[in-house]
Amino acid sequence: MKIKGLPASFKASYAIMNDHLGLDELDLTLSFVISKEMTVEIRNGVGEIRCSEIHHLNRLLALIKGYYKGEDLTICEKACFKTLSIMLDVSFGGPLNMDALKEYFRQLASLGYNQLWFYIEDMYEMPEKYKHFGYMRGRYSAAELRELDGYADSIGIEIVPCIQTLGHMQHYLKWSEASKYKENGFCLLPGEETTYELIRDMLVAVSSVFRSRRVHVGLDESAGLGTGTYLRRNGYREPLNIFIEHVQRVAEICSELGLRPMMWNDMVFCYLSEHHEKYPKKLDIPESVISAMPKNMELVYWNYEDENCSEFIIDKNREFGNPVIFAGGVWIFGGLLPDNEWSEYFHEKSIEACKKKGIEEICMTVWSYSTTIYQTSLLEAARFAELTYEDSSALLPERFEKIIGASYEAFYDMSNYHALYKEGEVDYKSMFYGERFYGNKLMWQDLMLGIFDEKLYRESRYGHYGKMADQYLGYMTRGDGWEWLYSFCHCVFKVLSLKTYISEKIAPAYKSGDKKTLAYILAEKLPALENAWLELTEAHHSHKDEYLRPFGAEIIDGMYGPQIMRTRYAMRRLGDYLGGIVDSLPELAEPRYDEGASAWGWSYGNLLSF
Repeated sequence: MKIKGLPASFKASYAIMNDHLGLDELDLTLSFVISKEMTVEIRNGVGEIRCSEIHHLNRLLALIKGYYKGEDLTICEKACFKTLSIMLDVSFGGPLNMDALKEYFRQLASLGYNQLWFYIEDMYEMPEKYKHFGYMRGRYSAAELRELDGYADSIGIEIVPCIQTLGHMQHYLKWSEASKYKENGFCLLPGEETTYELIRDMLVAVSSVFRSRRVHVGLDESAGLGTGTYLRRNGYREPLNIFIEHVQRVAEICSELGLRPMMWNDMVFCYLSEHHEKYPKKLDIPESVISAMPKNMELVYWNYEDENCSEFIIDKNREFGNPVIFAGGVWIFGGLLPDNEWSEYFHEKSIEACKKKGIEEICMTVWSYSTTIYQTSLLEAARFAELTYEDSSALLPERFEKIIGASYEAFYDMSNYHALYKEGEVDYKSMFYGERFYGNKLMWQDLMLGIFDEKLYRESRYGHYGKMADQYLGYMTRGDGWEWLYSFCHCVFKVLSLKTYISEKIAPAYKSGDKKTLAYILAEKLPALENAWLELTEAHHSHKDEYLRPFGAEIIDGMYGPQIMRTRYAMRRLGDYLGGIVDSLPELAEPRYDEGASAWGWSYGNLLSF
């Protein structure tokens, strides 16, 4: 394919996207016209492409590659938002290597993204006096970050550093070097000049490697603010007052450095709401709080779960008079596989609210779970883009396959890791509010101490997971280049099928004296589960070795290792019981209650820190 009249500022991006998309394969000549429109008109092998932004050109090129088959073609799109962003979290688990990041940037460019919030917490290089900042975590050097910034800029993507200046600082605060900055194990100590010296150095470090003058300073989830070191030094003060004063200091430093800060604004709502809610259904914001908010601070309203409050919270954020940005989230942070069912349900509604309210900038957050495979975010990244450039996501299935080159069904079916079915349909309210991260709970619960077994007695799941394991065997034959991911999903569902079978049968069989079933579990199911865990571990390591830095591998092994050991323990205990070495298994006699543990599942076994 040839493009005539392409401006010099577009050529670097075109060269990269040409290689990424394989545009040279097309026998096609286009003329480029600078225009506010986003259109392509092709007749008899020649045509015109009209747009004014590099990221718009990138998206149109991807659509041409996907749809042009030698026949006439018309494409007409319209960007509903000034900024379409992804927030990529590289702070949990294993950070992505340089090649993986660049590949992800190219995929985002082909979807039409023009901004990436790079969530890096302590994953960047600081002056030598902060030698434990990002220590043993795979932090990126200043040279690497400059390289990434230059690469992203060349394809029309602005990288905005996304750091933390209050909460979420536990990885640094665990070191003795950081004791003077420590409010508690999670938060920086507000109100101390040493803390603001650290924050200044953090802001200097990130602003010196990224060309963007925007910076996200975090300020969310500051649990325990004012109740740790601050309390001992200053006595009790209202957390909201401490928080606002800290926001003012951070905003002041940003102003001095010529930076445009943005912050998560949920803590203001938490402190003001009666029940410490992030999404209160009614709220009066005092004028004193509104006037105290620094006017150079852009407010990011994040909401991943309550579609009913979007318009209300947008309006409440606008009472401050500051720019408001919406952040949705793809549900990949709840386990090994994403919940695309819920993400679809929520994003359709929230982006509709943003359009109605005239929000100009939106972002889809990609928060990581300890073992998240980041590419699983691509389906919702594509949906976010479709809802930006189209009025609906009706064309998403075919566009996802044409632009990303993967199976829409295979990506969407990953939701079966979590989803609960009611007469063949997903019950969203039950799935989210009652059974959040259900698949992850079953994945990591202990075989002999099954705190979620009671749910399985009422609704068997091993057949469902077995069906999904077989389905991914079929996806693995597609030959689309994504077989490695389909194989990983197959391994996940195979483990779940075997594990839920055992969980559903083992305690009832023991209590009823059914030694035949126990012997079958011992001889067939437990050895098969052990092998399935080993296969899954290898599949995950293959991803890690290709796409991640070696730091974080210990987290993956720390998840799978105990499961393998506990499977072997179950074999030993059952063997001892059936062999007459022990006369009882108290852990299987223990009642299974319906409550289980609460929402989150970040760890493993029955030491789950939900």
